[in-house]
Amino acid sequence: MKGLHNINFKRATKLLTTGALILGVTSCSDTKTDVEYLASAKKHQQQGDMQSYIIELKNAIQANPVNAEARYLMGNVHLGMQQGASAQKEFEKAIESGMPAEQLVDEMAQAYFDQYQYKKLLDNTVNFSALSQEERANTLFLRGTANLSLNQKMDAEADFESAVALGDPKYSTLSKAYVEAIRGNYDKANTTVQPLLSQYPDLVEAHVLSSRIASNLNNLPEAAKQLEAAVKLEPNRLQHYVDLARVYLTLKEFDQADTNIDLVLKAAPKHLPSNIIKATLKLQTQDWEQAKFYAEEVLKVSEVNKQAKLISGIANFHMENYELARERLQAVVSELDDQHIARRMLAYSDFKLGYSTNADDILENIGDPQGADAKLLTEFGSELAKRGDLKEAEILLRKAAEIAPEDTTNLSRLGAIKLQQQDLSGIEDLESVLQKDTTAFWARAALIQHYIQARNYDEAKRLAQELIKSQPEHHEGYLLLARVDFFQGDFDAALKTLNKATEVAPDNPTIAMSIAKVHVAQRNYEKARTTLQGILKRYPEDPNVLLSLYKVDKISGNSEDSIKRMESLVKAAPENDDFKLLYSFILADERKIQDSLKTLSDIGPDSQVYIKAQTAMGNLNMMLAKYDESSKHYANVLSKNGGEVKTYKLLITSYVRAKNYESGLATAKKGMEQFPNNLDLQLDEIRLLLANGREQQAKSKIARFAAINGSNAELDRIRGVFHNEKGELDSALTFFKSSHGLNPSTRSVISVVEVYKKMKKIKEAQTTLENWLKDHPNDQPARMYLANLSISKDNSVAIAQFKELLKNNAKNPVVLNNLAWALGEEGNLTEALKYASDAFEIAPLPEIADTFGYLLLKKGDTKEALEKLTVAHNKLPEDPSVAFHFALALKENQRSDEAVSILEKIKNKDFTEKSEASSLYKSLVK
Repeated sequence: MKGLHNINFKRATKLLTTGALILGVTSCSDTKTDVEYLASAKKHQQQGDMQSYIIELKNAIQANPVNAEARYLMGNVHLGMQQGASAQKEFEKAIESGMPAEQLVDEMAQAYFDQYQYKKLLDNTVNFSALSQEERANTLFLRGTANLSLNQKMDAEADFESAVALGDPKYSTLSKAYVEAIRGNYDKANTTVQPLLSQYPDLVEAHVLSSRIASNLNNLPEAAKQLEAAVKLEPNRLQHYVDLARVYLTLKEFDQADTNIDLVLKAAPKHLPSNIIKATLKLQTQDWEQAKFYAEEVLKVSEVNKQAKLISGIANFHMENYELARERLQAVVSELDDQHIARRMLAYSDFKLGYSTNADDILENIGDPQGADAKLLTEFGSELAKRGDLKEAEILLRKAAEIAPEDTTNLSRLGAIKLQQQDLSGIEDLESVLQKDTTAFWARAALIQHYIQARNYDEAKRLAQELIKSQPEHHEGYLLLARVDFFQGDFDAALKTLNKATEVAPDNPTIAMSIAKVHVAQRNYEKARTTLQGILKRYPEDPNVLLSLYKVDKISGNSEDSIKRMESLVKAAPENDDFKLLYSFILADERKIQDSLKTLSDIGPDSQVYIKAQTAMGNLNMMLAKYDESSKHYANVLSKNGGEVKTYKLLITSYVRAKNYESGLATAKKGMEQFPNNLDLQLDEIRLLLANGREQQAKSKIARFAAINGSNAELDRIRGVFHNEKGELDSALTFFKSSHGLNPSTRSVISVVEVYKKMKKIKEAQTTLENWLKDHPNDQPARMYLANLSISKDNSVAIAQFKELLKNNAKNPVVLNNLAWALGEEGNLTEALKYASDAFEIAPLPEIADTFGYLLLKKGDTKEALEKLTVAHNKLPEDPSVAFHFALALKENQRSDEAVSILEKIKNKDFTEKSEASSLYKSLVK
């Protein structure tokens, strides 16, 4: 194989006659002008010194960047080296510098062709009347091949026919052969091209076509022979080596293919098709590292190249880089056949990474599920169920049961999902499984869980004990029985059962975690910590255990040990990004946001958890109200993984928080281009149109959405928010009530109550919440809202609600603080101060210090009251209520002048206690 040494141009250099094009930069110094450099370049070209020719052209351009001729000639240099993008850039500069665009139609066509930008080629070669006959025939020939590459055979045939009509001895005849080939008349095509080869043996395109005809006739050795001839004629034209490598790849002559493609890559390391072929070769030989490397080289040049993404995805999958595999495969899955192995790879990667998705997405990824896919569908269904997507999970499990009816696991999961949706037919499914297999753990576990929820503990225990009796040597039955004891609140019995399980399986981390959970329920945090530490001795890197230990430490009031442990793990294994991610979560939970961000920033783009890290950074910056930063991270996630609905929504939320509605709207529209049927993005578009003042456009979208999808709770909520913000409270209430009726939730009931509150209908608001809590007694946010709503209006209701909340979380500082305030308002200062003291000890926040201090003041402990209120005022100097309480304390401590100064700053502010503050001020200034 010859090396690539010289540059051969396809066409002669065009004459540049326009005066403006040949004007150079004059100089009185010794420095050469661009015209002189250009003349020198041409001399080198005549002498065959191409290296010097290129150098002088570059010098000419540097001396005068608008020298059209130099730009044009440099463009031809790039064409000769098959560097279409660089050629296009130079031709465009030549046109900007004054060269008529119509004279460069054929050169631009070749540049587009070399970049595979067939659509641009077609769009920019509509008018080529200024070209010579040969140039027109050549351009029509390129148009024909471009249309053919886009599978637009009728258009390709039309272009080739037009080229034939021009009668050019070369490209017209060549086009005629292409017409026959398009029509499938390969023998006729071959008959046409062979005389052309005899007459013009140096017509490279004839050899190329002959090779393609031979390939279609399944004569691959002849195809290789014709391309070898093309290489000899044009040793510098990289495309020949590329085509030749493809033929050898098909022949499975991998060494020959490798030799040809290496030659191209040596001359043009970023040549896109060559890197694709190289990646394909490495994939064929199962060299996953190299396959990934060359595929990623392609993506550096063309971020949207689907073949490169497919190869990279497959290679990363085999390397167990599931995050990167998922990112790449997701971008191409829509193009794959139903049975393509990459669909399963994508599905498996999604599962391994724990991504939540819906049934339609999973089935689309897999294609047409076969019996062997049942297990995968079951795993997906279980994962969706864990995330609460029960209807989606049921779809997958039904499909799994359909394609593999003999698999009892599928039916077990399906029965469990039905029960979670209050569909009691699930019991029949699960009992059917137990009849077939008495040891079927998941069916029994699902039935037990159902009976636990129904508080039928006797039946739940019977099923668990039945499993223990049939399999006493297995620990599963003991775990199920302990679970029943736990939910009954019989923690001692649960521990006794779990200890028996430990005897059966002494090194089982699930049992140990269950024991720790029971200790936590008993508030025996030291035993829970000891148990978890014992697990860590055997599984020192288990993230679930590490996180559980941190939570136990935090509950018991000392999380420093867990934080130091994670810090040590990160330092000891700086390459372990899983540790960094977990450490960042702990830091964020400790409100050490900047430290968390710094830890996340150390996770590089090649990491399997990079996407999670970037998403976390976006979330943290959102918390800090740094919306520009959060937007950057979410946008980065979109650019890396090709786009996910949840990431689009995060980016939209970031823009909305920044009140950048235009960018949010643009993001929603971009997301809908990728996910045209996604309801969430459609709703986001409506929300943003309303926020952006485009009410008429929004109404049109609302009508279309409702016509297709019917009533929708979120749509009604959006409309409720819109009218609420406009102060149209009756309309807002109507829409919020409709939303709550369609999909009742904590958020929907509080939305209704908020409007009642604005309308000053406090009784209706309280009644709405009380009725909700009758059916949802464990809804803590709703109970908190009712309690806060009732403060100062019906403190007895507030106190009752706050005390109910403390039953579930005795150390909630907000509940303790608000309860203290309500008790203080009722005059029960002794009890109020007890709760205020507890709240301040747990969380010495300025708001809590204000409550504590004010209650102390009312009790008569003026000195300590002043201490606490000084803390509150220093932290919240602009809060008028805190300032008023501080002024009261100053006055009671004989510091009236300071009190007056404080009161003067708030006398024009509106707040609940303004009249009291005004009275105090008047009494002090007399």
